[in-house]
Amino acid sequence: MVAERRELSDLAQMRAVSHPARWRVLEEMWAGRVLTATEAAEVVGLTPSAMSYHLQQLARLGLVERDESADGREHPWKASTDGVFMTTRPDDPLGRTMMQNLSRSIDRLVLSAPPVDGDPGRGPLPSAIAR
Repeated sequence: MVAERRELSDLAQMRAVSHPARWRVLEEMWAGRVLTATEAAEVVGLTPSAMSYHLQQLARLGLVERDESADGREHPWKASTDGVFMTTRPDDPLGRTMMQNLSRSIDRLVLSAPPVDGDPGRGPLPSAIAR
């Protein structure tokens, strides 16, 4: 994975990333997971075809990309960045949605078990938030 953050500089980009299902899948991929549309759909509770659409939209923004398939039949996706940062202020409704996504991310982090190797820096949230 490329170790860089993607700049979100307009409201359309922010709206695309603020979708809760897209954000959740991005978190998983920023944590290092490679997912097919079916696997990503299971993470967020969508159909594989709906998730495929969302993955294509994220690819259009340059946030995910196709990964190599082990058997040629699957079509896995991986993160092409290690997070995002914003250079434009979101409007009020969008800002509220983004804060809800961040709050859910923090909740998941707090409720998850600590890493096995004791490294507190491992997990989806630290890599997804600009340092």
